Order: sequence, then C-alpha cells, then structure tokens
Amino acid sequence: MQKNKLLALSVLVLAVALPCGTFAAATETETEETLYYGGAQGSGSFYDETEAETEPRPEFNASDYLKITDDKYRNMHLTIAPLPEITEEDLHEEIASRLDEAGLNHSAEGVVEDGDTVNIDFVGKKEGVEFDGGSAEDVDLDIGSGSFIDGFEEGLIGKSVGESVLLELTFPEDYGVEELNGQAVTFDVTINYKKVTPELTDELAEELSEGEYTTLEAYKDSVRAEIQAEDEESQQNDKYYAILDELMGLYPVEEYPKDVEDYELNAYMAQAQQGADQYGMELEDYVQTYYGVDLDYLRSYYQMYVDSALEEEIIIKAIAEKEGISMTDEEVMAEMEKTAMSNGLSLEDFQAYFGVDVDSFRSYAFEIKVLNTLSALTTFVEEEETEADIYYPDTEADDEWTEYVADLLDSTEAETETEA
Repeated sequence: MQKNKLLALSVLVLAVALPCGTFAAATETETEETLYYGGAQGSGSFYDETEAETEPRPEFNASDYLKITDDKYRNMHLTIAPLPEITEEDLHEEIASRLDEAGLNHSAEGVVEDGDTVNIDFVGKKEGVEFDGGSAEDVDLDIGSGSFIDGFEEGLIGKSVGESVLLELTFPEDYGVEELNGQAVTFDVTINYKKVTPELTDELAEELSEGEYTTLEAYKDSVRAEIQAEDEESQQNDKYYAILDELMGLYPVEEYPKDVEDYELNAYMAQAQQGADQYGMELEDYVQTYYGVDLDYLRSYYQMYVDSALEEEIIIKAIAEKEGISMTDEEVMAEMEKTAMSNGLSLEDFQAYFGVDVDSFRSYAFEIKVLNTLSALTTFVEEEETEADIYYPDTEADDEWTEYVADLLDSTEAETETEA
C-alpha cells in the first residue's frame, strides 16, 4: 500500500488532517491555525513550541537507511494536470470576492434564483433537537454550488428575501458522520438578503486597487496575472507531489531511525496534550471529544504520518548526497522570503510569527532545492484529470488507510504483550 497517497505530502505548507469525516470536531473548534512544512516535525515544521520540543532533534545519516546506486530519478516521466484556462467568469468571481471583502457588494431584495448568492441563517434539527454543526448565522451561500446536502439550495429557489423556509431533508447514507448518515432532518432557514455585484466600472477598479489602476481593463489584467501566478505555483506543487510519489515507489525505505521516529511522535502527542491542558481535560477525553477517535488511533495516525515524512526526508537526502547538492545560508534566506511572500507576510513577520531562522528553515529550503533540481531532470506530460484520477478520501483508499492504522494498532498491542 502506498501510504503517501493517503497523506498530505510534506513539501507544502499544510495543516495535518485526517480523511473526510474524521477529526471534524477538531477542525471546527480550533482557534489558531497550525502550519507545517518540510514533513516531520523537526525536519522543518513550524508552530508554537511546547516544553516537549526544546530538545534538539536527533541527527541521522540517510545512507544508513537507503543507498541509491542507479539514476532512475534522473529520467522520470510524470503526468500532471495542465494549467487551467482563465475565463471571464473566473475574473468576475475573483473580482466579486474582492468586492465582498471590501464591503462593496450590494444587498438586494427579491426572489432567489439559481446562481444567486444569498446570505442566510439556519438551524438544523434531528427529531426536533438541534444537532452539532447544523446551525449557523450570516452565511453566504451560492445557489447551485452543491455546498449543502441535496435539496437545501434547491429549496430556497423561488423564495423571497426576508422569508423563513422549513426544509425537510435527508442526509446521504455515506455523509461521513455516524449520527447523521441517512438521517431525516429539518432546517429552519431565514433568507436575509441577496448579494449583488455592482456593475464593474473604471471608477470601481480604481477604488478596489486603491488608485493603482485607473481603468477596468488594466485592473482585470492585473487580476488575471495574479490568478495565473497562483495556478503556476499550484502546478509546481503538483510536480513536487508527483516526484515524491514516484520516488517512494522507486526507492522504498524499509526502516527509519527509531530515535527520530520517537522524537517526532512524542512532539505530536505533546501538542495533543497541550490542547487537553488548555481545556482542563484528560488527554483521552480530549482526543475523543475533539478528534472523534481514541488515543491509540490518534497515535497510530501520527505514527504513519511521521514514517511517511521520514521516508521523504531519507530519499531526498540520499539523492542530494549522490548529486552533491548543498545549500548556503543565502539560499535558505531567499527561500524563506519566497515562502513568506506566498503566505502574504513580510520576511520579518514570517520569522516572528513562526519563530524560524536560517537553521530551523534549512530542512524545508533544502528539500525544495532538491525537488527543483529533480523537476528540471523530469519530463512532465500535461493531461486532463479523469474521474478515476481524482482521490476522494471517503472511497476505497480510505478503507486502505483504515486497514493500515488497524495493522499499526495490532502490531503495537503485540509488542506490548511481548514486552509484558
């Protein structure tokens, strides 16, 4: 089984998340975003430190765990999705979003039609009792987007602003939340207003750009360029994913440095303990309440994530050693500045917020340098994704992931019994 297919590969700035339907409560209750980069913690993750993270991460030699004697990594042929075409509709949606952020969209009365954006309040009930996550206020909903379960958006079409609507609906059998799968529910919905984008004019473009552009066409060109840059960055990330996925198939790692594994796993568990302490709860109760799994399951998930990230790190280091790739402090700082900009921060704010410097950022920057080297050596073929190419976390792969965690739990229990 390819573990990395079921995980967020470490090269990107990502929040760690379990498959759909798991850890839902945690994502709803967290008050501060935690970002990760460079795989396993210590090999380049950044977040607020806890007492458990003050010890230095153990060092190891990649060559002790993987020796690469061929040059297959130099001749990879990989498939990626092409850059999407930027349409007038894309520009309109992006500008409408910016108008909304700037408070320049208008509220309107009238009847709800397919394609409208409406602002609503709603209360969801099962058997007359409100259920968790089923109620909210001041929510913007694009009618026809499929954001809500079947029947919700359709039930608002033809209704008027200011009207309250009672929707009697049924959750899908495979919704992903045990208490709601296949259940009949009601939603009391109040339609507050429709959001209407004003006519786009030169004056509006100048206001949106704070005087930088005086014509609508010039402003639209700038928006197009920004979307294009984002798409190109996304495609580069896709290349990284494809490279790492291929490398894991070419060079499987059978063993990991135990002391590093323990260090990473203990740090993740320390974060969970920190959350429990914050709420004044026992760790087991906290994990069950906010993550929806038991403690052994959480630990096994983190174990899998740590091993996957270590596998990447070992392969990257082994290739770097074979290619003689190294990195200067100046290169690390340049990559840090680039990452700061991509997160909308100045270098100084980025360093202060995440508590990183040249040494702590080096692993991530080094991984990017190796991946860029490999990108230049790789032939990429652009092909449109088919339905079969897209990974859905609640499909067969999710079953494989669950089986993998179950195997980890079984092996852990067996080791415990043996030690006893």
